[in-house]
Amino acid sequence: WLLMGGSWVFPPMLLTVALKRLWKCHLVGWVESHRLSSRHRKGPIAWARRFVFRRYDAVAVPGLLSAQFVQEHVHRRVTLLPIPNTVDEAFWMKNPASREKIRRAFRIPEEACVFVVVAHLEYLKGVIEAAEGQRIASLRTPNADIRLVFLGEGSQKQRLLAMAAESDGRLLVRGHADQATSRDWLYASYAFILP
Repeated sequence: WLLMGGSWVFPPMLLTVALKRLWKCHLVGWVESHRLSSRHRKGPIAWARRFVFRRYDAVAVPGLLSAQFVQEHVHRRVTLLPIPNTVDEAFWMKNPASREKIRRAFRIPEEACVFVVVAHLEYLKGVIEAAEGQRIASLRTPNADIRLVFLGEGSQKQRLLAMAAESDGRLLVRGHADQATSRDWLYASYAFILP
């Protein structure tokens, strides 16, 4: 048996550890967390994370930061399986319509330089810094129409909405968006920003 455990949700992660003992199988975990994204460095959640990580036979990680994060928690040699984050290329690479048509639907002027952030709107994700960067860029280049669009929900949404209210329409907070809408925003933009 080979059992895969992913995400960091307590019940499923603890269940995979229990199933490993019950089925006497190998357990491979998928860990995307890293030092900069972790909120709980001490206390019961950190202890539970170490407990689970130490029971993995191997860990699939999407990058160096995640690999270091796992090693810091395990404190022993662990088999790391570098695996890239993947997406459904058939969906995301399919152009649903022309950029011009999408921009018209979103009421974005042709000359606007649009950047999109798709993320949990949380402090640790750097969304406030991204919004502040957009504000500074707009002040330094007043003749350029630089717009930043946030797609997502989270604890910083209200703060971003307050910043958007003072942005003269250059900072947009659209909330949760389904995959088709997210794809349209990405096609309407110049770049995707990962703060």
